Amino acid sequence: MASSPRSAGAAPAAALMAGLLLATGAPCAFASAAEVASATADEQRLRALNAEWLDAYRTGEGAALERILAPEFITTMPSGARRTRAEVIRDATAPGGQVAAISWDQLEVRVFGGAAVVTGRATFTTTAADGPVTRRTLYTDVYVRRGGDWVAVAAHVSRAAP
Repeated sequence: MASSPRSAGAAPAAALMAGLLLATGAPCAFASAAEVASATADEQRLRALNAEWLDAYRTGEGAALERILAPEFITTMPSGARRTRAEVIRDATAPGGQVAAISWDQLEVRVFGGAAVVTGRATFTTTAADGPVTRRTLYTDVYVRRGGDWVAVAAHVSRAAP
């Protein structure tokens, strides 16, 4: 029986995908129990850091941001402006710079060995002269493992559709 063009390339494609999964450290069906447990612990830690980071924006807690954001941290804002760690901390801790409320959802954490990507959607409510203003953003945060913990090295924020 002749193989179809679709199935003829299936074995090489599967081998390529398995190789990519192994090379990136992505979880796969043949991961060890220790690898799965570690990924789960890393995911839990990254989810906790995400919560601490967003809460630090709400409270203006500069010490938390200094701990979470690496010295070389850079973010791209919805306007396209780039901001350094120092600028992010300055803005978050400035009088009146805090946010009245923050919530997030659609959180996904992907761990790739010593690097991780966290994506989500955040809803920020601030108070303006004419009342509360709510905006939604989508964010992508890149973390690396340093000194036994995770630190954020980059972020990208864009406006979410209403």
